[in-house]
Amino acid sequence: MKKIIIALILSFLFINISHGNQCDQSFPSQKLRYGHIYTFHDDFTNTGSITWKIKNLKVEFTQGSNYGTTPNFSYTDWIKNRKGILNPGDRGEVVKSTQYTIERVPQVRAYNNIFIRYIATYVDMVNGKETGPQKTHTECQPYTISWCGDGILDRDYGETCDPNDPNREGWGTGGCSKDTCQPISKPVVCESLDTKLTLVPGEKSTFTCRATGATNYKINIVDSRGTVIKEIFGSTGDYTFTQKGNYTASCYIDNRTSTEASCVKAINVTEPIEPKIKVDKTDKNPNDIDKVEGNDTQTVEVTGANAKAIFKITVRNDGTEDLKDIDLKDDVLGTTVDAPNCDKSITEVNSILQAKFGRTILKPGESFDYTCERVNHVSDPNPYTNKIEVNGVGVISLKKVRDDDPTVVNKSIEPKIKVDKTDKNPNDRDGVQENDTQTVDKDGTNAKAVFKITARNNGDEDLKDVYLTDDVLGTTVDAPSCDKSIAEVNAILKTIGNRDEIFNIGEVFEYTCERANDSKDVFPYTNLIKIQGIGVHSNKIVKDEDPTKVLIPTGSSPASCTSLTVSPTSGRSAFTSNFECKGSGNRYEILVKNSKGDILSTIKSDKGSYRFVDVGDYMVECYVNDLSSNACKVPVSLTSGGTPPPPTTPPGGGTPPGGGGNPPKKDNYCGDGILQRPNDKGQMEECDLGSRNGRDYSWCSADCQVRPPITTPGEEAFEFGPRSINIVGAKMNPYLEYGDLPYVKNLNSKDEIWIEEICITNKSKKFKEGNSIDIPGGILCQKVGRLLKSGETVKFTNLRKSDVLSKINFNQGHEDNVIVTTIRTRSGGMTFEESAYLSSQRFFKARVTKGSISTTGGGISYIAEKNENKISDLNKTTTEGTGIKNINSDSDNRNFVGLALVKFLSSYSKDIKIDESKIKNQSDSYIDKINTGNSTNLSAKSSISDIHSKEIREYNGITGAYILKGQNLEINSELSSSDSFNGPRTIIVEGGDLIINRNITYKDNIAFVVKGGNIIIGKNVSQINGTYISIPYGKKGGFIKGTEETSNQLVINGSLYGDSSDLVGKRTYMKVNKDGQLDVGTIVSYGSSVFRKPAPLTSTFIDEYIKATKVAQ
Repeated sequence: MKKIIIALILSFLFINISHGNQCDQSFPSQKLRYGHIYTFHDDFTNTGSITWKIKNLKVEFTQGSNYGTTPNFSYTDWIKNRKGILNPGDRGEVVKSTQYTIERVPQVRAYNNIFIRYIATYVDMVNGKETGPQKTHTECQPYTISWCGDGILDRDYGETCDPNDPNREGWGTGGCSKDTCQPISKPVVCESLDTKLTLVPGEKSTFTCRATGATNYKINIVDSRGTVIKEIFGSTGDYTFTQKGNYTASCYIDNRTSTEASCVKAINVTEPIEPKIKVDKTDKNPNDIDKVEGNDTQTVEVTGANAKAIFKITVRNDGTEDLKDIDLKDDVLGTTVDAPNCDKSITEVNSILQAKFGRTILKPGESFDYTCERVNHVSDPNPYTNKIEVNGVGVISLKKVRDDDPTVVNKSIEPKIKVDKTDKNPNDRDGVQENDTQTVDKDGTNAKAVFKITARNNGDEDLKDVYLTDDVLGTTVDAPSCDKSIAEVNAILKTIGNRDEIFNIGEVFEYTCERANDSKDVFPYTNLIKIQGIGVHSNKIVKDEDPTKVLIPTGSSPASCTSLTVSPTSGRSAFTSNFECKGSGNRYEILVKNSKGDILSTIKSDKGSYRFVDVGDYMVECYVNDLSSNACKVPVSLTSGGTPPPPTTPPGGGTPPGGGGNPPKKDNYCGDGILQRPNDKGQMEECDLGSRNGRDYSWCSADCQVRPPITTPGEEAFEFGPRSINIVGAKMNPYLEYGDLPYVKNLNSKDEIWIEEICITNKSKKFKEGNSIDIPGGILCQKVGRLLKSGETVKFTNLRKSDVLSKINFNQGHEDNVIVTTIRTRSGGMTFEESAYLSSQRFFKARVTKGSISTTGGGISYIAEKNENKISDLNKTTTEGTGIKNINSDSDNRNFVGLALVKFLSSYSKDIKIDESKIKNQSDSYIDKINTGNSTNLSAKSSISDIHSKEIREYNGITGAYILKGQNLEINSELSSSDSFNGPRTIIVEGGDLIINRNITYKDNIAFVVKGGNIIIGKNVSQINGTYISIPYGKKGGFIKGTEETSNQLVINGSLYGDSSDLVGKRTYMKVNKDGQLDVGTIVSYGSSVFRKPAPLTSTFIDEYIKATKVAQ
């Protein structure tokens, strides 16, 4: 066993970065070796100027698999004796592991087969006392494990080859040893000569010789007399044979005169034999309606004795070789119902050949024929194509040959249409629906007839221009609500089947309508519905009609519900209750409702069951002929969690479509994979995934309703949005302030979804966090009521500002709120209550901060102390002169919408990476030699020559960085970009002040760094772009000041580093803007531009500022 010690040195960054599951510092992967022994340790180095004390050190040792026994880590005596204290400059070993032996190899060599993560918690020590918060630093070290056979050549471990190296570097003639990673030698042998053995004159053949360990090759081709006609020098080559005859090809390696038998091939060049076969299928129907036989089309009757096609099949040998094993197969394109009478097996063809030729061989030029017929099938397209295919085999060449020939069959079209009008009156006094009579009250709210109209294309041609009219026989008062114009029918057809304006063969649509009693009615009266359509191809007009009868009651007693039995009625885990309802009547309906009154299940029977899963109170109610009683209402309760219910069966019982049932192919049903509203059973489908309906992973139930997935989803269904964290102050709408409207998107690759409503709510039981977002009623929905196609998005477009408003009613600086975007199904169910997968809670939060001061770009606004009393005055309404109106409370504006400055510093110093190899720490004595009477003016007219003047010089050879020493730098005219002064720039003033008297509108990133002096901004300056850093040296400098008090507003498009209290105090501007927010005197906007092409050395001087001040102002 070999032993190696891996050392990892930990160097601390001054700025602590939160680690979570990440690493503040990651090291390149180091290589370990299978069979070796290792120990791991970690060194600490205090590179700072402050004493540290280690509070805790956690080591996470992760193996991709069990390569060996996990080592233990413990503190070293060195750090124990020091009681965890490291003075500046101290370095030593802090933690060390026990020995770790790599006993097994990974399945795959990866850079992180082993991953060690060191998490150190430490605190600053000042005068022997812990000072400030505890800090955390995380470092990560991955290791890769190597072994003989990992596919990588590791010369540092003595490998000269690797048996799994795809490049075979270092392999011997026999390969590479899998045990030693050393080459294997093997004797030189000619292994094979590959070429085509049978050719025709003029055909070119390729020769390929293979051998083990050979360095040179020669291939000889000789004729039948032994004469060499071709020499190929190399392992491969081509030769074209021009003459018939027998030839021999031999491969010789390494200048040998003999070779192995496997490298000698006999070649035969002969005249070609070309087997061919031809089949012809023609019309042989004596009843062909088009009266033409012998061609490739025929027209037949749709029904009756002549509803069949008759064909003549002719097979001919068109080649130069005898054929055998002939068979024929007939297919009807577009359907699985073929023409078996036209099929001929090899045995059947042999019988025909034996009878005609006295043999089973079909010689060149010979042919045979036969007739066959095919009866029409309901699934046939019209017209349909019938294709015959013939196959045979050459007797000598054994080549397979084939041919095919199609014919077209037209069916004489017979368009038909069917209409059915039935009772659909829930208040039918006779208690029976779906028949042709109904009994209604003569007067009152139920003095009306309700009908269901069902139309069906029961013919064999698609129909167009379909419309319906309704007549009441014996009166002039009809039922216009039952009429459907062509446009209205077309609108219905677009929701079913092919979703076009054609009433396709087999399609069905239905609708309900009603007719109020009229004083002219004579009971009973007959209501007659009529339908008409036109054949798409034949232009034939087809009609149908159906009557129903409406009566008034004769005094019979109404039906009623007498009892409802529910068992069990309670449980502490998910359970299934069975129901039985009794009463006088013939129409039973059992409803299961939740505590809100939402209907969870409807059972159209006097018996049934339901599985209760969610904790809560429920009510089971029974109705007999739409009448109930207190005896028919039973409460049910579930007091603890349960398990998800199994998939239910469709209404009416039976096997769920797609799960084993065999519905008719032309029916529209739940489970056919096509979303229909309604389908043939009257269901209003919300989704239809075919055989995936009702599966454990599916969001579509067995009865085609949207439901949350029972387990982790196996397929994407929806995307909800927005997907962001939106920060707002008081009385703001987190959606409208950012232009992020709630939305739902159909993520399915091909499936459509019916969206009833899109909703937003802050009352979700699962994901509720804060209470500072107000949605009246807790939930807000917008009607959608349409299909959402694959990839389509629908937005909550009618959202008003007052619909979602933030409020300040919490103690912290801000509060996060989850607003869930979801959908509501037709039954009233909300998807977010069951599953996070079907909501937006993971992606959208509304953060409310205690403030509605206006900011720009997510920055910070500062309020002058002079104005604080105005803000705290709860009821004061000021004059137009001050601009303060309707300030509600002190807390509204004492905090600010936007990022905290300290967070910006951490992010900035982490994200910006600059080559600073040439930077030197400057601590010259000139900082004490300030000459306040000597200034250099930098203006918009400055040129490159001005920058390179004797006063302002290039800083340490770094492009774009300049320094002025011992003088003030004044800006007395607007400083903007120009042809000679542009791009990222940093200007350093050491031992002097930066005096800004005019706006700085420089378009690129610019930074001003003042060391040992102050930044002074004049009262008329309204905008400065860039980064401004004032670094104190001793007691001098570090301030950002104003020249005098002013009501002008100052906007900094960038950032300030320094004590800015004097500047803020002198900017007294305060006014309510058009959005009801407060504009104040100093606004710092952290625009994204500061992260693109930053000014040179910005992060270095920010770090220097932090070290000098410890506090960001």
